[in-house]
Amino acid sequence: MAAAALAAVAVGRVYAQDTPADVTLGGEVVMRLRSSVGGMTPQQRVGAIEERLTRLLAIPGITPADVVVYTPAGKPPVVYAVGRRLIEVDKQTAISAGSSGEPLKLATGWAKRLQQLLPRVNWRPNNAPEPTVSENPPLTVTDDFSQVGGATGQVYLRDKLVATLRGPQPGGFTAAEYADVLGSRLNIISHRLGAGAADSIKTIDLSAYPVNGPSLVLMGERPVLIVEPTEAEAAQMASTDLLAQSWAKNLRKVLTVEGPIPPSS
Repeated sequence: MAAAALAAVAVGRVYAQDTPADVTLGGEVVMRLRSSVGGMTPQQRVGAIEERLTRLLAIPGITPADVVVYTPAGKPPVVYAVGRRLIEVDKQTAISAGSSGEPLKLATGWAKRLQQLLPRVNWRPNNAPEPTVSENPPLTVTDDFSQVGGATGQVYLRDKLVATLRGPQPGGFTAAEYADVLGSRLNIISHRLGAGAADSIKTIDLSAYPVNGPSLVLMGERPVLIVEPTEAEAAQMASTDLLAQSWAKNLRKVLTVEGPIPPSS
């Protein structure tokens, strides 16, 4: 990732619990958190957002349309960027921020700031001009999860594409979010297994239990990829087992061609 992109994310470094903490992009404050939520202090919450933003900044070509406010029925609004969840804005957060206790109002304000800043600070080739962002671009506010973005997710092992996810994923993840999680898991497990990683890959066909069930890809006896029927259908594969075998083949190829990484001590 370009040094400029990494430097664009900064966090207000304050250490007293419940002291406000800022998330800034390009030297501008995007959001200020003043309350602890779920056992996390403002500083811890900002740290988590900083980590998510740092990953996002490596994605080229971010546009204002990539920022969305999701409003699930009966739940607080959530700000998404490039199909990844950034922050849930609950009532306590809104009250502490002084936005009349209106979570949607606060979420919308933060989203509009992200629309202005993310396209300008994310990664771009050297000497590429800073993109121009209109003063008030349209913002999508929706209760339809399929509209938050990230409908397709690419899973990478050692920077090589091994699987493509499509549609909503387990645990309320978008495909893009879940692909990030799986890619990290694959790289960690393959690193730990070292030279034995490629030989340890196998598939388990569970499609008959129940009928039209999933299939699994295992590495070192650990399930690393789950192929649901919806994934097989989207990939135009006749069964989950066939898609699982295809993904397993991709994993073996990467691990064989790239060679083993010695296991961590």
